[in-house]
Amino acid sequence: MKLKLLVITITLVFSSGYTDIGIGVKGGLSLYKAHDDRSLNLYNEYRPAPEISIFCELMANKILFHNIMLTYYQAGGKNTIQEMDMYGTLTGVELWNVEKLDYTGIGYGLGLKVKLLNIQPYLSAGVSLDYLINTKEEMSSKKSVLETHVFDDSKFRKVTIRPFISGGIEYKISTISLLAEYTFSYDVLPYYVQEKTETNGGVKYSTFGHFITMGCKITV
Repeated sequence: MKLKLLVITITLVFSSGYTDIGIGVKGGLSLYKAHDDRSLNLYNEYRPAPEISIFCELMANKILFHNIMLTYYQAGGKNTIQEMDMYGTLTGVELWNVEKLDYTGIGYGLGLKVKLLNIQPYLSAGVSLDYLINTKEEMSSKKSVLETHVFDDSKFRKVTIRPFISGGIEYKISTISLLAEYTFSYDVLPYYVQEKTETNGGVKYSTFGHFITMGCKITV
């Protein structure tokens, strides 16, 4: 109910003077990994995870559009570990140390769209203000999750700023459009900072990744 009211409010605020208003949903994969400023290589491999967003698109003219979106995605990453037996001998089994960072946020994008009959390629760029809602770490194998550890959220930055750039294709059928989109995004604020001490060199972790999504939109 709250989500419907937010979409309606956004539509009413920005609808004056716009040629088309579209409301839609997109979903697919996020491919994220982490990096640190000390080359520790923890969580430095891409890991597929879910992403979904609800958006309102406002056409300012024939080619320029504004996009307001609510997004949920999972960032973090993974790193591969070689399993050892009790004697320290490699078993040949690969394990994954997986970090899961759940974010939700609100974003704004400005884009250009070229209308070629029913096919409309587009490009947009913008920024999202995201909030960290959950953190955990898993040790897993190909068959199952072996161990789960919930992080102390107080040690993580709760709010981050995420610039993004997107490109995609829209296929329009009357008032309904089908979308295929790619997005690159980068969290400019480190999500975890360990301060430097006499016995610890300190480290900062940031994360970046890609969204590969499909969706649909209704023009109202």
